Amino acid sequence: MTKNPEEYADQKSQPHVQVALSLKARGIGAKVGDVIPYVICQGDSNLIAARAHHPDDFAQPASSLLIGKNAIHNYVR
Repeated sequence: MTKNPEEYADQKSQPHVQVALSLKARGIGAKVGDVIPYVICQGDSNLIAARAHHPDDFAQPASSLLIGKNAIHNYVR
């Protein structure tokens, strides 16, 4: 992050910003200098950034996130 997530004028078009804002909404800090990993999933939106998710989101047992044609049930680092 070169800025705090809220400072980006084009937040909706940048996947790392969308993921950082999602993390902050969950009480996980995201600030200048952080590296924000993300995965682009399939979905209804044509906007790539709207389909961006943090890799840890896949670790949730009830996750229904999709990569390619396969559901990811167990994320391993």
